[in-house]
Amino acid sequence: MLCITRMILSIALSLVLLYIHNIEAAPSVKNLTGSFGSFSTPNFPAVYEDNLDLEWDIKVRAGYQIKIQFTTFDLEDSYEPLEGACIYDYVKIIEGNKTLAKFCGNNNYDAPHDNQWITTQSDEAKVIFVSDYSNEYITPKGFQAHYIESDINECERMKLEQDSTREGWDELVFCNHYCHNVPGSYYCSCRIGFTLHANKHTCYASFCENQIITNETGGVITSPEYPQPYAKLSDCSWIIRFRVGMSVNLIFDNQFDIEEHFEERCAYDWLKISSGGTVNDYCGKSAPGNGLLMPMNDREVKLELHTDLSVEKTGFSVRYSANRIRCLQMIKNPENGQVTFNHDRSYHEFEDIATFSCVRGYKLSGNTQLHCQNDGTWNHLVPTCQIKSCGVPTKLQAVPNSHIEDYDLSKTTYLEILTVKCNEWYEMTSGYSQWICEDSKQWEKHGGSVPGTIIDIPVCKPICGIKGAEDNPLLAQQISDGDPVKKHEWPWLTLLNFGSEPNIVSQVICGGSIISPHYILTAAHCLYNTEYEGNVRYPNATHAWLGVHNRLEDRNIAKSQVINAKVESIVLHPQYFKESPWDFDFGLIRVSEEIKMSNKTRLVCLPQTPNEFDMVDDGAEGEVAGWGLYTTVSGSSYKLYQAQFPIVSTQRCEDAFIELSRQLNKTLNKGLRITERMFCAGFEAGDSHTTCEGDSGSPLVMKNTGTEKYYVMGMVSYAAADTCGKSKSYTVYAKLTQTVVEWIMEKTNNLE
Repeated sequence: MLCITRMILSIALSLVLLYIHNIEAAPSVKNLTGSFGSFSTPNFPAVYEDNLDLEWDIKVRAGYQIKIQFTTFDLEDSYEPLEGACIYDYVKIIEGNKTLAKFCGNNNYDAPHDNQWITTQSDEAKVIFVSDYSNEYITPKGFQAHYIESDINECERMKLEQDSTREGWDELVFCNHYCHNVPGSYYCSCRIGFTLHANKHTCYASFCENQIITNETGGVITSPEYPQPYAKLSDCSWIIRFRVGMSVNLIFDNQFDIEEHFEERCAYDWLKISSGGTVNDYCGKSAPGNGLLMPMNDREVKLELHTDLSVEKTGFSVRYSANRIRCLQMIKNPENGQVTFNHDRSYHEFEDIATFSCVRGYKLSGNTQLHCQNDGTWNHLVPTCQIKSCGVPTKLQAVPNSHIEDYDLSKTTYLEILTVKCNEWYEMTSGYSQWICEDSKQWEKHGGSVPGTIIDIPVCKPICGIKGAEDNPLLAQQISDGDPVKKHEWPWLTLLNFGSEPNIVSQVICGGSIISPHYILTAAHCLYNTEYEGNVRYPNATHAWLGVHNRLEDRNIAKSQVINAKVESIVLHPQYFKESPWDFDFGLIRVSEEIKMSNKTRLVCLPQTPNEFDMVDDGAEGEVAGWGLYTTVSGSSYKLYQAQFPIVSTQRCEDAFIELSRQLNKTLNKGLRITERMFCAGFEAGDSHTTCEGDSGSPLVMKNTGTEKYYVMGMVSYAAADTCGKSKSYTVYAKLTQTVVEWIMEKTNNLE
C-alpha cells in the first residue's frame, strides 16, 4: 500500500513540473551594444540548467550588419515527426520578423558548422536560447558565441536586388553609374557630363540641356550615349537656330527606339519636335519621317527628349542640315494671265520673285510681284486677272435721239461691242454705230460708219419726208372742198394761229412745215404785220400747233396730245416784198423746245441737189394740205384737207392773171410779177378747187421717186381768186430755190 502511494506522488510531481515548463515565462533579456562581444549559456562550460529562456538583443551602429559565430555548441538534440528538429533545447537567431537560423544538438546536421558565420542584413538581431525541463540521459555543455559588427556592402546588395527583383523592378532606385562603399554607408557618382539626381542614386544627362546649335554646315544630334541606352530622368533640349531665311532639315536614323506605353503611347519617354507653332511627340520604334528627309521649312527647330526612371532604350540619332526657306504655296498662272519666276527650279525659296501679268484685255488685281519671305510665306496674296471695263459709255449715251442696243444686258467689258441705234424716225448721218471696248479701257470705233464721216461720234438726225399714211389715189378734188386727210398723214404740217392766246380753233390761221427739230418754215406774209415793231409779229403772239388733225377734236389737248410749241423767235427773209410784191415770201419760226420725232410730228425735206430743185417743172404735180377756208362764207376748215395740183409755166400763169383781171375788170397790183422765187400750180378756171385763205404758208410737197421722200418745194403765197371753193386762176407759191435754201441753212445753223 505504501509503495502504490509513492508511485502516485511521483507521477503527479512529474505532471506538475511538465505543466510549469509549458507555461511561457517572460525571457531574460540582455542587451549587447558594442561593436563586438561574446555570450554563452549559464555555467558554461558546465551543464546548463533546465527550463531556461534567455535572449540577447544585439545592436551595432547604423550602416553595419552583425556577424555571429558559435565557437562551441553542445545542446540536447531533439526531433519529433510532426514538429521537426530542435523541439526541446535550441538556439534561434531572429532579424526583425524573420528567423535566420535555429540550432540544436552537437556536431550534427542541426548544429552550426565550424567557422560558420551567421550574417544579418541590418544592424539589429536577437539570439534566443530555450531549454526544456530535463536532460535525463545527457549532460550538454551549452554554447559559447561571438559577434562583431561588419560593414555592409550596399553596392553589392543593390546589384543583387536589381538582378533578382521581378515585381516593382521599375521603381527600384540604385546607383546606375558608380557605387562606392564607405564604412557604415555608400554613395553614388556619375560619369563625366552626367549629374547626380536629387534622389542621390540616378545619374541624368545634364550635358544635353539647353543646347543651342547654329552651325549651318550640318551635324548630328543623338540621345545621350547613343546607341547605348539613354540616361534616366533626363530632360535634354536642342534648339537648332539658323540665319533668317534659312531652313532646318532633319533626317532620323532608322535605329530609333524610345520607350512607349502600350496604351497611352508617349506617356513615359518621348522626343518632342517643335517648329513653326507645331509640336509633335515621337516614341516607339518608328523614326520620325520614316527615316526620310524632313524639311521643317523653319529657321528654328526645337528637339526635346524626356526620360523617366524606369526603362532605358537606344534613343535616337538625327542629322540636321540647312537650306533656304521654301515657300510651299505653289504659284500657278492666274486665269487669263501668267506668272514668271527669277529662277528655273521646280520649287521656290527665300528671296525668289514671282512676276504676274495678264493677257490683253485683262488687268491685274493685286500686286505685280510676290516675294518669298524668310518665314516661308509670300508677301502678298496671289493676284487675279480681272477683265477690263470701259465703264459707262457716256459719250455714246449722250448722243441725242439715240439709244444703245441691249445696253441693259451689257457688261461694258473688254471686246464687248455696243451698237448705237437712232430712235424711230431718226437716222445716222455721221459717225460710227459700233464701238468696241479695247485694252486701253476706252470705247473705240469698230464699224458701221456712215459714208463721208468726219467725226467718230454718231449723229442722229431726224428722217425727213416720210408720210404718216399710205398714199391716196390721185385726187380729183382740190384742197377747198377736197378730201379729208388721214390722221397724221402729213406729220410736218403745222397750224399757226395769231393773237395774245393760243387758239387751235382760231379763224386767223396759217400753215407751216417742220424743217428741223427747232424750226418751222412758213410764208413771210403770215408773220408780217405793221402793227408790231419791225413789222414782225411778236413770238408771244404767234402760236404753233403740231400734230393737229381735226381742230375741234384736238382742242382737248390732254386727250388729243397735240403739241403747242412755244415760239422763241421769228425771222423774215430780208428781201421780202422789196423787189416785187410777195417776193421772198419766206419766214422762219424757232421754237424753244426741241420737237421730238414721232408718228405725228416729223420733218419735211428741203431740196438740196439740182435734181431735187428741178422737180418743180411744168406739168409736174404737187400735194398741198391745209385748214383753209372751205368757202368764203364758211370760214376756215376744222378738218385737214388735201389736194393735188399740177405745176404750170410762169408765162401761162401770168397770162391767166391778166385774163382774170380783164374779166373781173380789176387792175393787177402794180409791180406784181412771177419772180424766180415763185411758181404757179393749180387750175385756170372751172369747177376745180383751189387753195384759200388760211392755207397761206402751207407747203406744196413733191415726192422724189428716187428716195421715196417728200420735199417742200413751195408754200402757198397768194392767188387771184375772189371766192374760195371754185378755181378762177392759179395759186402762186413761194419757191425754194438754192439761194433761199442757203439762207434757211444759214439762219438755222445748218438746221443744227
